[in-house]
Amino acid sequence: MSKLYNYPFKLFKLKLKKIFGWQEKPVIQAFRGIGNDSSISLKGRIIENSGLSSPKEDNSKWKNFLAMIKRYLSDGLPGLPVEAKYGKKKKVVCSDQNGFFEVNFKNENGGGQNRSNWGEIELNLLDTLDEQSPESKVKGEYLVINNKLQYGIISDVDDTFLISYSTRFLKKLRLLLFKNAYTRLPFKGVAAFYRALRRGRDGKQRNPIFYVSSSEWNLYDLLVDFCHFNNIPKGPFMLRNISQNPLKIWKSGRGNHNHKFDKIIRLLELYPDLKFILIGDTGQKDAEIYGRIAMEYPEQILGIYLRQVNKGRNNVMISKIKKTIAAKGVEMVLVSDSDDAAKHAVEKGWIHENAIPAIYLEKEKDKQTPTDVQQLFGEYPFSQN
Repeated sequence: MSKLYNYPFKLFKLKLKKIFGWQEKPVIQAFRGIGNDSSISLKGRIIENSGLSSPKEDNSKWKNFLAMIKRYLSDGLPGLPVEAKYGKKKKVVCSDQNGFFEVNFKNENGGGQNRSNWGEIELNLLDTLDEQSPESKVKGEYLVINNKLQYGIISDVDDTFLISYSTRFLKKLRLLLFKNAYTRLPFKGVAAFYRALRRGRDGKQRNPIFYVSSSEWNLYDLLVDFCHFNNIPKGPFMLRNISQNPLKIWKSGRGNHNHKFDKIIRLLELYPDLKFILIGDTGQKDAEIYGRIAMEYPEQILGIYLRQVNKGRNNVMISKIKKTIAAKGVEMVLVSDSDDAAKHAVEKGWIHENAIPAIYLEKEKDKQTPTDVQQLFGEYPFSQN
C-alpha cells in the first residue's frame, strides 16, 4: 500500500499532474549495488518515466538538451512500496521523499572465492498509482567481492576519465547540456589503462572498480552508458543527491564533496582486507579528500593518481599533502596522461608490462577523434599531449 499520504505536498503535485494529463508512469531505476562475504546492499529510485531513448551519435544539440532537462524534471516518487527478491528471500521497502530506496540482504553464497562476481536482485513495484499503469519490474545488479584480490580501484569521474571542465563553468555547462553519453569523450587512453588495472599484474585478475563522484544520481544513466560506449570497465557508481529543480543543473559536480570521503570510507570498511588505488584529478578537492583518507587508512591505500587538469593551480597545497602522506608510506603521483600512470603502475607491479602497448595504441586512436571541446569550442581541453 502506498504511503504517499505521508508526503502531502508531493501528493498534491501528483494530483495536479494527473488532472492536467502530465503525470507519467512510475518506473524503478536500479543502481548497481555492492556486497561482501556477509551482506549485499542495493539502492534504487522510483521516478516518473522520463521517456529517455538511447543516445545516438547524430542526436541534435536540442535533443540532448531536452534529455538533460528531463533527467531533472522527472519527479522522484515517495512512499511507494518495492518488493525485492534475492534468491528465496523477499523484502518490501518504501521509497523516501525523493523516491530513493535501499534493500539489504545477508549474502546467501558466503565467501571463499578470490574474485569479484556480479549477481541480481529482482525489484517489483507493488503500487503503480494508477490501475491502468503497467506492472514495473526490473533486475538490479550487485557486485560481491570475495576476499583477497590484488587490489581495488576507486575512481572519480569528472576530469578524471570524462572530460568535464569542472572548474570552468560555461564550458562545463555546454558539454553537460548539449552532448550525450555517446558523443562525450574520455581522456585519451584512459579506458585501456582502467582495463589494465582491472586485469592486474598478471593480466588475469578481476580487480573491482568503483566510481565515486560528485555528479548526481540524475546523471546515472548517462554515466553508465558513457562507460559502456567507451569500453571503460563496469563498476558500481556512488553519486550525490540533488534537488529535481532543473535550474540547478549548473551545480552538477559542484558544492560540498564530503560525501565522496564518506563513500570511500564505506568501501574501505566494507572490504577491510583489500587495498585500493585511488584515481582523481587536481581540479577540485580530490587531493585533499584522498590525502585525508591516506592519513586515516594508510595500510589500505596502495597509491594515488591525480590527473593534472590545471597545471600550476593548487601546487603548493598538493605538495604539502604529498609530503605528509609519504611519511605514512602512501605515494601520490601527478600524471599528465594515461601513459605516465601506466608506466608507474608497471614499476609498482600493479599492471602487466604487456598492457603498455595497448594503452599507447588506444591513446593514438583517440587522437583521431575530435574532442567534445573541439566540436563545441574549436580548441583542445587542458593538456593532453
